[in-house]
Amino acid sequence: MSILRNMFERFFGQRLDEKTRDLATYIYALLTENGVKCDIFFLTKTLYLCDVATYRYTGRQITNLSWEWWDYGPFDTKIYDYRKDLIHRGVLGPNDIESKIKHQSVAYVHIQKLSDLEAAITKKVVLQVKDLDFNGLKNLAYKTPPIEAAQQKGLKPGVKAKLDFNTITRKEIGLTTQIS
Repeated sequence: MSILRNMFERFFGQRLDEKTRDLATYIYALLTENGVKCDIFFLTKTLYLCDVATYRYTGRQITNLSWEWWDYGPFDTKIYDYRKDLIHRGVLGPNDIESKIKHQSVAYVHIQKLSDLEAAITKKVVLQVKDLDFNGLKNLAYKTPPIEAAQQKGLKPGVKAKLDFNTITRKEIGLTTQIS
């Protein structure tokens, strides 16, 4: 292992989960392949929606993120570590919007830690969000059971309340199933 990789891993410690790293890269590749600029907001909300969709079908999140309700919806500060990782690996550019590499095909992205089911759910989520703007994506996140449950408890955006994934009703995978 290279010295640089050792330093990088010491800096981030155990905060970066390999499956979530693969997922973030895969989301980025799918979004850019569909002509969407993948900034931190879009990446965050898409990661969250993938967690919701995966939980719905498997009973567990795909990421190791602990989602809280922040001002603009679900967030976890580990997102900054994943962003730094994507910049370090040359996937994202340092200005957060432009990429160093525009993936022409997701075939170039190696997703070793995602199962076929997780990859399929992720692709379905990305196809649902790819045409949304900032408000559309934020509103979609707000329509998920964890945020709706927080609203029913009287919580407001920005209180940084932990979102409860146990509020998500389990469903079988079907061709017409929506993510929320």
